Amino acid sequence: MTTASKENARTEAIRHRRELSAQEVRDAAMGFASHDWSRLCGGALVTTYVSMTGEPPTGELRRVLATLDCKIALPIMRPQGQLEWGWDGQELTRNSYGIFEPPVADIDIKQAKVMFIPALQVGVDGTRLGRGAGYFDRFLENIPRHIDGGPLRIVIAYDHEVVDSVPHELHDAPFDMIATPTRLITASE
Repeated sequence: MTTASKENARTEAIRHRRELSAQEVRDAAMGFASHDWSRLCGGALVTTYVSMTGEPPTGELRRVLATLDCKIALPIMRPQGQLEWGWDGQELTRNSYGIFEPPVADIDIKQAKVMFIPALQVGVDGTRLGRGAGYFDRFLENIPRHIDGGPLRIVIAYDHEVVDSVPHELHDAPFDMIATPTRLITASE
């Protein structure tokens, strides 16, 4: 797919997110948190992220994961599009992009059981459209896929952001599952 088609899809996804009411966002937060996460990640190391304005909210999900004794790692954006990790529950500071991050900690993310990943739009074929900076795609290059013993990769998206396929390129990292407020969907790549 072309860069132009990715940019058009990003613009459209962001426009749709801006049209959501505050009640729709609150309902989505409760929906994400209501899935049976104990079966998939109870007591394990998981990664998630602090959602930005407009993104599917992760606050309730993080709260539920903490009640399941999960050890929750959050990403920290570094130069050259790299990610480091810190623990949720630590004091968070806002980075230059407006994203809240914890202090860096020594965490072996390859030991994570589940990785929750952001997206603007997601295809049931395992394709994901992010914001375009490539942080997660670069990071996931060095993490084994779930079928090879790596963490289960779950993309968080609103229901209307799930489509058959999204514009993608070879370097875009695949995922295993989609979590929406109403359902969990296994990718069919």
